[in-house]
Formats: sequence, C-alpha cells, structure tokens
Amino acid sequence: GRDRFNVEDFAGQEFLMPSLGFHLDILRALNRSNVTPVIRTTQVSDSVIISMVEHGLGVSVLSELVLKGRRDDVQAVPLDPPAYSWAFWCGTGRTCALLPAASSPRRVKSSIRSNRRTHMLSFTPLTIEHHALLRRYYDGCDYHLCEYSTGTKLMWSLYLRPSFAQEAGCLIVRNRVDGEWVFDFPVPGPGGDVDAALTAIEEYCTETGTPPVISVVPEEKAPELLLRWPRFRLTNERNWKDYLYRAEDMAAFAGRKYSGQRNHISRFLRTCQSWSFEPLDNTDAAEVETFFHTLNKKLNYTPGEAAEENHKVQEVLEHLDQYGLVGGVLRADGAIVGFTLGEVLRDTLYIHIEKADRDYPGAYQMLCRQFCTAYADGLAYVNREEDMGDLGLRKAKRDLHPVTQLKKYTVEVW
Repeated sequence: GRDRFNVEDFAGQEFLMPSLGFHLDILRALNRSNVTPVIRTTQVSDSVIISMVEHGLGVSVLSELVLKGRRDDVQAVPLDPPAYSWAFWCGTGRTCALLPAASSPRRVKSSIRSNRRTHMLSFTPLTIEHHALLRRYYDGCDYHLCEYSTGTKLMWSLYLRPSFAQEAGCLIVRNRVDGEWVFDFPVPGPGGDVDAALTAIEEYCTETGTPPVISVVPEEKAPELLLRWPRFRLTNERNWKDYLYRAEDMAAFAGRKYSGQRNHISRFLRTCQSWSFEPLDNTDAAEVETFFHTLNKKLNYTPGEAAEENHKVQEVLEHLDQYGLVGGVLRADGAIVGFTLGEVLRDTLYIHIEKADRDYPGAYQMLCRQFCTAYADGLAYVNREEDMGDLGLRKAKRDLHPVTQLKKYTVEVW
C-alpha cells in the first residue's frame, strides 16, 4: 500500500463526497491544490462511502477515526499536503484519503450513477384520511414526544402544514415553520432503516436547495445527527419540552407530594351535590362544543385565538373515531364542567386537550385523575405536553411532579 497520497492525484477521479458539513473542509483542501475531482454522488453517510470505496466505485476523504475498529477492505492513506478538518481539530484523528485496498486511484474510474437513488422524495399533504397510516408508524414509535402522535399531527395541520413521504421503511414528515421547511426525525416501521431515510432527506435538500433542518429530535437520537454532521447549530427551547409523568401517579394522586391535588378535589366535591365522569363519544359532541364556546367567553379569548382553537376542537369532536382519540367528560350536577381528549400510543397516554370551568375549583384536578384512571391503566407514562412559555401553565404542570421534561432538539446543518 501507499504511505502518502498526493491531493493532486484526486484530479479527474470519481470522488465520493461525505456528509453535509464535512464536505466543506474537503473542498477547501482540494481548492488549495487546484484539484477538481469528478463528484458523482454527494451527501451520503460514512458507512455508505466506505462500502462504495471498498467495491471500487470511487475514492474519498474521511477522518481515520471513522475506520477505527472496522474490517472493510479499504486503505486510509495520509494526505499530502495534510488537510486539517473539523474532525482533526477536535482530536478525532488524521484526515486521510480513502482508497480501495491494493488499488491505485487510477483503477477506480467507473460510473457510480447506478448507486444513486433513482427518485427524489415526493411529499403528500397530511389529511385525516392518512390517520391509519400515521397510527401504524406512531404505534411502534418510542420517542415519547407529543409531535410523534396522530392527534398532534392532525390537530395542528393548519399551522404546521405537514406532508409526508415513506422511504426505507420509515415515515418522513415535513412541516412548515416560520416560512421554512423542517423535517421530523424519521419514524421507522418494522425493519425500517433510519440511516437510509436521513440520507434520503439529505439528497432531497441537496436537489431542491432546501436548508437541512431536523426538528423535534428526541434527546436519545440527537447524538446520531451530531456524529453524522460535523457542522450544525443545535437548539433546545425550554418552552417546548414535554412534561412526562408516571401513569400511576396521575391516576391516584397518592402520597404527601400530591396532598395539594387531593385538597383541590375535595373542594370540587364540596362545590357540587353530584358528579360523574363518562367517556366522550359522538353523542356528546354538540354539548361539549357549547360548553367550550361558553368557556372561551369566560376566559376572554380574543376572536382569533378562540376561532383557531374552536376550529381545532370542533374538527376533532366531529371525527373522534377517525382521529383514534379517547375522551372524557366531567359533569357536576348534570352539567359539563370539563372535558379531555387524548391518545394512547405504546406505553403512554398523551393528553392533547384538557379544558375545565374554573368556577368549579378542583375541576382540573378531578378531570385529570379520572381521565388517567380510565385510560392510563397498565401504561407507564402520561405525557401532558409542553407549557409553551405560559407561566401559569408551567406552574400547574410542575405541581403535578413530572418524572422528567423531554427535550426536543432542532439540528440545523451548515
């Protein structure tokens, strides 16, 4: 094998460009030597690059640490002159030319177009007709974030304008936020390949000129993206963290730490002569809508705020079965004083809508306990979603003693 590889030898060679971000270092190194390789494919993962080099489909440049522990039939040769990259600055090893084993770079001239995707992602707007498709993916999703639920996706469709594609056995959702496209982290179905789905997103962004932004990334998935892309901006907004609770705590309010919630429920019981909690179904829809409109007037919602939320709630009530949601109604002396709409996915009950009349002190606490008793039995968690920066809502959610607040990262690739 060779002990060094002259950068000028890349001229005219089939060159396999690594992932977004790292390619900028490579281009700078090539430009310094006035070298223009034939870049036949771009923005694919390191593992794909290594495999393609191994099969004689081109040459590339990677950090030698990427190859550590691997047994691929390739050789990593130090560059001449040396190229200092993000990987090198961070102490992750030398930047090396990656060549097929026992081959000269002149021998790898071959077309790699057959290895490129033959199609680009095509996105379809999400509508209520796709609820069954969403459920198939989200039923198997363990991210625990409310954005990976059927109810959230459909209820906020007017705001997020979600569209979807299916690729490599994964669901890829694209949303419109502040005038820009952002992508959810891919949700794999049985046998789904998340790495391939991320590669499809990269290629779509390259082909369309869309800035690559992956939003609502679960904390445990963030390292995958940080290792994949060397240059990025990572954000985690406090206002959008989901509050996650133990299901048995929400159904019982047992123990000293929940004495305040039990006191509120006692006040509710003293306020009315009789009460009931019952499942919400289509027969309650009209009465619940009337209660909701009346409640909005009491809360002095602006017309815009009330109209947006009213539309969302009304649509859910009209298509309760199609949304796949569960609901409950709390009554005091026969009249509705609160209702909840939620969704069960895997081991978690997601509470999407919870409304109660504050003229009945303790109604919220009673509604929460009864709803979780009815629908969280046997589950591990209850997700009460984010506080959106509302300080009153933040205090109320904290008072229920969450086991954790789930972070949602946004990764913007440079």
